[in-house]
Amino acid sequence: MGESPPQPPSEEIERVASEIARLPGIRDRVVFVGREGLVLFVGEDLAGSIDAPTVGEGFDAWLASGSIELVEPADSGDAPLSLSRLATALRSVLRIGGPEAGPEGDGSETHWFEWTVLGPLGDEPGVAFLVSDVTKAWAGLARMAEAERVRRRLTERVLGSQKLESLGALAGRVAHDFNNLLTPIVGNVGLALLDLPAESPLRKRATAIKNAASRATALTRQLLNYAGQDVPSAEAVSVSHTVEEMQLLLEAFAQSNTKLVFELKPDVPWIEVDASHVGQVVMNLVVNASEALQPAGGTIEVRTGAIHLSEADLADCVIGSDGSEGVYAFVEVADEGPGIAPADRERVFDPLFSTRAASRGLGLTAVAEVVRGYGGALELETAPGKGTRVRVLFPLAAPAEEHEDVRESTAADSLSAAFGTDAGRGTILVVDDDANARALMADVLRGAGFQVREAASGPVAMSIFERHTDSLDAVVLDYAMPLVSGADLFDAMRTLAPGVRAVMVSGYAPGDSAHDLMRRGLSGWVQKPFEPDELVAAVDEAMSASQDVQA
Repeated sequence: MGESPPQPPSEEIERVASEIARLPGIRDRVVFVGREGLVLFVGEDLAGSIDAPTVGEGFDAWLASGSIELVEPADSGDAPLSLSRLATALRSVLRIGGPEAGPEGDGSETHWFEWTVLGPLGDEPGVAFLVSDVTKAWAGLARMAEAERVRRRLTERVLGSQKLESLGALAGRVAHDFNNLLTPIVGNVGLALLDLPAESPLRKRATAIKNAASRATALTRQLLNYAGQDVPSAEAVSVSHTVEEMQLLLEAFAQSNTKLVFELKPDVPWIEVDASHVGQVVMNLVVNASEALQPAGGTIEVRTGAIHLSEADLADCVIGSDGSEGVYAFVEVADEGPGIAPADRERVFDPLFSTRAASRGLGLTAVAEVVRGYGGALELETAPGKGTRVRVLFPLAAPAEEHEDVRESTAADSLSAAFGTDAGRGTILVVDDDANARALMADVLRGAGFQVREAASGPVAMSIFERHTDSLDAVVLDYAMPLVSGADLFDAMRTLAPGVRAVMVSGYAPGDSAHDLMRRGLSGWVQKPFEPDELVAAVDEAMSASQDVQA
C-alpha cells in the first residue's frame, strides 16, 4: 500500500482560513491548495454539495479519484489533469459526474464547475481558486453539442446515400450504353457461329469473341445489380448444375497461372433463384480469388453442397446473421492467397473498395447484393497469409414436385430451328436509333423467315405504322430513344391499333416501367445484349399470344 500524504499542520490551516475570511462574498466558494499540493481550505458552499476535495487531501489525488474531466481549455491535450495545469490555465471548467446529460437530458447527473485562479493569499504559499457552478449553462451547451453531432451524423448519412444514389444512376447509364454496344457483338457472333461449319477453324476465334462478350455482359449485369435495376426472375435451379455448366467459362476468366478444382455434390437440394445470379456470384468469387493469387498463381477450389445452419452459425455470418435456422444450399470458393487484413475485412463488400489497384471493386459488392436479395447468408473465413474462403448460402426452394434435371438446348440449336422455318411468317417493324443494333435485329428476323421494315426514330416509325398498320404483324421497339421513347411510341401505336403486338428491347433490365408496359398490353421485353434466338422467341411468343386472344 502507498504512503498517505503528509497532513498539514493545524496552524497552517488556520492562517489560510483567516486570510480567506478577508474575501467577503466569495469566501464560501474558495478552494486553497498549499505548496505541497494539499488542500488547506474548502468553502462552505462547496463542502458536501459536490464531489469536492476535503481539507488535508492531496489535490492531484482528488482529481484522479473520480469522474472528473477538464473540458476547457479544449486544447489541453492528453496529459493527466493536475494542479499545475489548472494553475497555469488561470480559468478552467471541470466536468464532474458520469454522462453528459441525465436520463431526461437535463444534465441532472453531471455538474460543471468553473475554477478561476485568484492568486496567492497574503504570505501563504499556494494557489487559491474561486469555484462557480456553471452547470445550467454547460448542460445546455452539452445538449447543443450532442444535437450538432447527431445532425452531422445524419448529414453524413444523407450525403453518403445521395452519393450512392448518384453512383447507382451513373452505373445504370454506363451499363445501358455498354449493353447497346454489346448487342451487335453478341448477336452477330451468334449468327456467325450458326453459319460456320463445325470443322471451320474460324469457329474457335468466333467462340473466343463470344466468351469475351459474355464476360462484358456479366460486368454490365453487376452494374445493373449495383444500380438496383436488375429484377431477378426466380426459378428452381440446381446450384451444382449451374456451376458445372460454367466450368469452361470460369477457367477462361481465371488467370492462366491458376488452377480450378471443382467438387460439386450431385444431390444438392434445389434453390429458387435467377440462375444468372448464381453464375454471377461464382464468376465474381473466382475472378476475385484469381486476382488475389497473383503474381505467383495457385489453386482455387469451387465446391457445392448443403449444410444445416443453427442460429449460432448464422450469427457468425458476415451477411444474413438474422436468418432462420435450417438447411441451405451453398457454393464455396477458396483460395490459398495472402488473405485479407483485419482492417479491410469489414470493407470488402463496400462499393468500389479494392485492395488491388487493377481491380474493378464491384465484384464482391454484387455478390453481397445477390445474397441479400434472396435472403441468403455469407460466411467469410480469412487471415493474413492463410488464404480466403467465401461460402454463399441460399435458402432452399419451397417443396414442390420433383425437379427434373433437364438440360436446355443450346442457343445455336434453337436458333437453327428458327432459321429453318420457311419464309412468310409475317412482317415486323424494327425501331432502334442505333444502326448496328437495328441492322442486327433485322438480319435475325429475316433469317427466321420474317419480312422486316426498319425505322431509325420514333417519328419515322409512327409514319410507317400509320401507313401499314394492317400489314404489320408485330413491332420491335428500342426502349431508350431520342425524340420519342419506346414507351411513348408504344402508347401512340395503341391509340391507332389497340391490339398491336409489340416487343421492347432495352439495355436496362426490366423494372417497374416494364411491368407497367406489360399491364398496358406490351407483349414482351428482351434485355440487351441478347442471343438471336431470344429475339425470335420473344416475337413468336408475342404473335402466338395475340392469336390466342383473337381465337
